[in-house]
Amino acid sequence: MSEFENKSSQNIIAAQVLIEEALFTPSIHCSYYSCLQLCKHVLKYIIKISDQQIKDELGKPNLKSHELIREGILDNLKGKLNDKEYMNFNSTFNSLKRSREMADYTETDIRRELAMESVEKSKSLTAIIKRQYGT
Repeated sequence: MSEFENKSSQNIIAAQVLIEEALFTPSIHCSYYSCLQLCKHVLKYIIKISDQQIKDELGKPNLKSHELIREGILDNLKGKLNDKEYMNFNSTFNSLKRSREMADYTETDIRRELAMESVEKSKSLTAIIKRQYGT
């Protein structure tokens, strides 16, 4: 197990524990990073592609690290998922990202429902990644 896989597992556990403790904002943060870290593991250890290779292949030299990881995994999933699955994966990932940004960068009062929804989205994305890449 890579350290990225380990961190991914720890973050989804942390998200659930934080919800139990009514700490909803950091729970969303952990849900998002659980998914992102698993994507990083897949890119680095399964697909075996570097950050620079992703930038070069996508023709986007100025991508930030989160976008680089997201774009890299999405690009690779295009040939693995049917159109509906791909669009659902992309939409769910974007939704989870928006929730994380709201939790981290706004004064929005984060409720239990959004935190639970974020855990479920992260688990859903993780299941797809594990099914497609055997992690």
